Amino acid sequence: MLSAPRVRRPSRPLLSAAAALLLTLGLTAPATAAAPSDPVARAPQVWPQPKSMHAESGQLTVPDRVVGVLGPGTDPSARRLVESVLRDAGAEHIVTVQAGEKPPASRLTVYLGGPGENTATGTALRKLRAKSPAGLPSGGYVLASGRSHGRALVALSGADTTGTFYAAQTLRQLVTENRVPAVTVRDWPTAALRGVIEGFYGTPWSHAERLRQLDFHGRTKQNVYVYSPKDDDYLRARWRDAHPPAELAKLRELVDRARANHVRFTYALSPGLSVCYSSDADIKALTAKFDSLYDIGVRSFAIPLDDISDTKWNCAADEAEFGTGGGAAGAAQARLLNAVWREFSATHTGLQPLLCTCPTPVARR
Repeated sequence: MLSAPRVRRPSRPLLSAAAALLLTLGLTAPATAAAPSDPVARAPQVWPQPKSMHAESGQLTVPDRVVGVLGPGTDPSARRLVESVLRDAGAEHIVTVQAGEKPPASRLTVYLGGPGENTATGTALRKLRAKSPAGLPSGGYVLASGRSHGRALVALSGADTTGTFYAAQTLRQLVTENRVPAVTVRDWPTAALRGVIEGFYGTPWSHAERLRQLDFHGRTKQNVYVYSPKDDDYLRARWRDAHPPAELAKLRELVDRARANHVRFTYALSPGLSVCYSSDADIKALTAKFDSLYDIGVRSFAIPLDDISDTKWNCAADEAEFGTGGGAAGAAQARLLNAVWREFSATHTGLQPLLCTCPTPVARR
């Protein structure tokens, strides 16, 4: 379970908050650079540090004309990133062909997409003597670059589309000016959930800061962002009210940016200040609020119930139904969460499990 530190907004929020939570989630800085005698020293440093990275002698030059081989399922975000990296490295013309077509002659051919995206990439990996990413966990990938029969090849292959996107992020770090090192990288995430909770008190991040944070997630291969600023009234004090259209449009932009960066956007609603746990009307209010977020693309939800009293009820009906004592709040909260999720999930597909419920007695310890 992810947990959010309760801190005031730092003077440099994106940098300090992200760094603190990266450490909390077990992501550490890359190891010391390899000694000059180590072949890896000839390749630029990649962060997060890959599980395996072997450099060979020589480099590939990015010419002004590059051929890209794509599959019908090649991840669009990975494609955009790879093409951006190639253009920044000097490729003025990128000619794309589909898997199954014979690539035209080129001084550099780039294959993009894992086994489920692009069948041609597997052949390129074999030519470069690199293994397939098949069997790696979500986010795992193989990146290989080098020469085969005189042809300069780069192959980026993910265990899934997220892995292909992460391979593209690694290529971004490997390319220096117009050079690509001859290298084989095999990597996968150790932790299934890697990310940041915007859950502190005080001035929330601005919309622009949130967008930059999501781009930072993509660059550093994180996959979860939990939207839970404590001072957003529509998440707490006014949780029953719909977000105004302008605010909902901003949330939609965040959801779209998260998706482009392969980040799970989690919307966390905190009704504990006024909810009546035994009220069917409040269950309907919660599901209606979630429904409005589902319509803009949210598929991950949370109901945090921390920072509230577990000895005082918000309505007399709760005391009549659940009584008093240490277990009463737990029983009430369990009833609410189960009822909301049962009703909401029955009519909505593609949902992630309900996340980070933060029961009050646990949160207080």
